[in-house]
Amino acid sequence: KEWCCTNANRGCLSTTTTSPLFDCVAGFDNWQTGWSPEKKEWCCTNVNRGCSPLATTTTPLFDCVAGANNAAEGWSEAKKSWCCLSFDVGCVVPPPVHDCAAGFDNWHLGWSGAKKAWCCQHEGRGCVI
Repeated sequence: KEWCCTNANRGCLSTTTTSPLFDCVAGFDNWQTGWSPEKKEWCCTNVNRGCSPLATTTTPLFDCVAGANNAAEGWSEAKKSWCCLSFDVGCVVPPPVHDCAAGFDNWHLGWSGAKKAWCCQHEGRGCVI
């Protein structure tokens, strides 16, 4: 979490982080009648979803809601990068440096010093007290 927070501004434990005002994926199949006017306006303005055909908005470079559940494999690198920076959607999280579950039963003897330090710092496992 610390690496992600420091390097990608993701997973940070802070009281200053904010969530989007509305979830523009939830209920999208029925947005015309199911969404409040406020949700329609916010989602249209911020993620280009729920826009009336008469709405005059700037079209974003990519639709960051379409295919978001398979972004890692289904989106181009350009779309992932743009949507991550613009809407915190489709961000690629690198795999952890160490698998802290592997060999945990014998971590005292089986883990390297580097793995002990990393797992202690990032997952609270393998800490020498």
